[in-house]
Amino acid sequence: MLTGTVPGVIIETPTRPPALSCDEGGYLIQVRTLYRLNLVTGQNVQVGNNIGPRGIFNAAGFNIFDNLIYPMIQIAGVKSLVIRIGAGGSYTLISTTLNRSAFSVHQRPINVSE
Repeated sequence: MLTGTVPGVIIETPTRPPALSCDEGGYLIQVRTLYRLNLVTGQNVQVGNNIGPRGIFNAAGFNIFDNLIYPMIQIAGVKSLVIRIGAGGSYTLISTTLNRSAFSVHQRPINVSE
């Protein structure tokens, strides 16, 4: 039971997926498929597929505190969503949506004397 005098907003947080193993290997995402990569031999094994909503995976990072991968997925060139990926390729959507203008990089000449 919640009590109090200050109105607020309750935000439901999806259950996080099981953690990935954090060892000498790596992870690779191609299209919507997650691979476990042997960094010595270059061989990879498919871990999961159909990960996340349809879109282009971009800017993924591995969080050492929860052992999950956090990629941005660009949807139809207009917005990007953040998801978190865990063991077996399981994922949850994070309630973070970025408009394209929030992260666009504008090219311009670089003056090294600046």
